[in-house]
Amino acid sequence: MAAFNVTNLPNLGYNETTDFGDPMDPRWRARPYSTQEYQDRTGAFTDAAITQAVQALALQQPYSEVSQVSNALDEYWATHKVKREASPAVGPIPRYRRFKI
Repeated sequence: MAAFNVTNLPNLGYNETTDFGDPMDPRWRARPYSTQEYQDRTGAFTDAAITQAVQALALQQPYSEVSQVSNALDEYWATHKVKREASPAVGPIPRYRRFKI
């Protein structure tokens, strides 16, 4: 699955208000737990807690406008072509040049 932030495309008109791209949002941040909770299926690992977490995410409707977003992207890229310069194929990159320091 490919993912990118469509709100960064200028002139797209995408109006989704829920931002799933911010990992610092308290709703999506990792929460502390102990290994014992995981092994014993207590705390955040009970069936009820898992169901509640999944339902809370589902209520945000993260994929509620897939067809509209797809159509908008098609329309956008139909009029905003990206010109890329073709680089000549030179073969594999030598090992000593693969990483920049």
